[in-house]
Amino acid sequence: MQFRVFQKEILREYYSNENFNPEAIRDFFCNEFEESRDVKIRVNVIFVGLEEIARINKDFRGKQEATDVISFNLTPELGEIYISPEFIKNSEYGSSIQEVYRMIVHGVLHILGHEHDGKYCGDKEVENEEKMFQIQESALKYIMENSLNINIVGLGNVGDEYFDTPHNAGFIFCERLANRFGVSFSTQKALDCSVAKVNLEDGRRLSIVKPTTMMNLSGQAARHFAKVGKLVLAYDDLDVDLGKYKYTQGKTPKVHNGVNDVINHVGKGFESLKLGVHDNDSKLREFGSGQKYLLTRMTQDQLILLYEAVDEAIEEFLSRFEIL
Repeated sequence: MQFRVFQKEILREYYSNENFNPEAIRDFFCNEFEESRDVKIRVNVIFVGLEEIARINKDFRGKQEATDVISFNLTPELGEIYISPEFIKNSEYGSSIQEVYRMIVHGVLHILGHEHDGKYCGDKEVENEEKMFQIQESALKYIMENSLNINIVGLGNVGDEYFDTPHNAGFIFCERLANRFGVSFSTQKALDCSVAKVNLEDGRRLSIVKPTTMMNLSGQAARHFAKVGKLVLAYDDLDVDLGKYKYTQGKTPKVHNGVNDVINHVGKGFESLKLGVHDNDSKLREFGSGQKYLLTRMTQDQLILLYEAVDEAIEEFLSRFEIL
């Protein structure tokens, strides 16, 4: 991660710290978030006055008011963070230059795709700002730890009614892969998913991810892993026969709401593992529509075919990424 700093003189009006420069920011991130040195993103940190940040806030968020920090991506590889030192200095926690660094942490989270919308502690707004900053830093550390690693995101729906349905083939892949390594899933509310982590012998980490947002909002979880490691998406495909699978790069199904949502959030730069769920035309006609078929629990014979394909796909996955 590379930083550039603009308009430092505005910062010095409120914080007389001559060492606040790109090197200082980079050193802070390398000390606090060691893996940040491997994240291929450039960040411009721009200090502005109250009137300027209020104008940006109106243009960017539609709110005619000053704020502490605003950040967004100019391109997938370049982000900008606008910070108002005067606003921070006048806040309850603004006496230390450390608060400026915290604003940069907040901005970097946004640039990496982490849109919090006030739900760092689940569905409730965090009233204590110190607690909010701690949660932000914890979320960023988790993301940074995956910077050179392998992230497999399996698509599916949460809930017993979706268990063993064709549409949950991605979840089935993730669960059987986690069982292979003897690891369990833990909920990461700030990342909109459940994750099982495997520390590999070569120092890499394998993150096995199941979004907790329901299928059609899968991109909310996938975006947290797209910029900080290799992203592989595992999902059901009606164009592939049950008992088969395909690995592809860039080629996605014509109709798949979960995949489309991921594309909307991160683009098409991920690898796909397509798990076949097409049984036969007569079986589909029996349900009247593909959607109804995808959300109906599979028979034991169908599950056997899917499990066999999943286990073969796991072996190829491990081989492709040289995971021993």
